[in-house]
Amino acid sequence: MVPVSVSLVSRRACRFGASGFCVRPSSHSFSGFVAVAGFRSFRQAGLFARWAAPAVQRSVFVRSRSGLHWVSVPVLPASVPRLARAGAPVVRLGSPPACRLAFLAGGEWAW
Repeated sequence: MVPVSVSLVSRRACRFGASGFCVRPSSHSFSGFVAVAGFRSFRQAGLFARWAAPAVQRSVFVRSRSGLHWVSVPVLPASVPRLARAGAPVVRLGSPPACRLAFLAGGEWAW
């Protein structure tokens, strides 16, 4: 498995029309963290999952909860916002266009 950066997952999720985006710890991810993108449409979530699976070289699943379809993608620990690395259960990074503008600068989110 090859985890990707939070920034890359954020940009791609927004291109696929994400309605929400967050980063959280994961005991199932080899890297220890996942970026989670939420979509209103199951089709959009499926298309994003199809992009993510080859990128991380593993299966990526779509889960439906709270009216959205969620896709979790393993990410590099070094690309995770400091708040999440410090133990916050979920770091919400907003929805488009906010996550479309997100990028990492020195380990912190810049908008």
